Amino acid sequence: MGLEERKKVLMEIIDKSGDEELRRAAAESLNKVEGKMSLPLVIDNLRHGDKVIRLQAIYSLGKIGGEKAINALYSLWSVDSDVDERAAAARALSEIDDPRSMKFFWKVFQLEKEKVVKVELFQLLKKWKDRRGTGILLKELSSRDADYLIELIRVLGKLGDPRVEPYLIKLAGSRHRGIKMAAVEALGELDA
Repeated sequence: MGLEERKKVLMEIIDKSGDEELRRAAAESLNKVEGKMSLPLVIDNLRHGDKVIRLQAIYSLGKIGGEKAINALYSLWSVDSDVDERAAAARALSEIDDPRSMKFFWKVFQLEKEKVVKVELFQLLKKWKDRRGTGILLKELSSRDADYLIELIRVLGKLGDPRVEPYLIKLAGSRHRGIKMAAVEALGELDA
């Protein structure tokens, strides 16, 4: 049994079932199975395609999901990929509804230098509320980039870790309205 067998069963249900809801569920599952069947080709495109093909492969991996897709996306931080590809990979990882998508997160976050990619990585953190790296995030508060700080503060709030309270209280006194607003809102998100 394997993907071909799953595909055959799902196609039979789509063709023969009179239950519209069941047919719709089978069609959605068939999409996922066909995505998994194309995984080797998508990964090959990620490794050997031009930039447009690689970006398409990245977005496809986000839709396909699963451990092989997650590993392929994280591999972009170990090869010579550009900022657009890493940002797309971060976005794709946040679309995968699987806690394994956090597998290499903290390692990658610390390696990443581009703030635009880190902001995309924040979405993954918000989704899974992983507090293990709160200390790493607190070091990022030294940034002078206001837009980056605002996103970082929002993530700290979503994580809900009460250890960040003193930092948020200090930021709530900022002269920058956006930073102040983000800190005030984040204070309300923290766990008791």
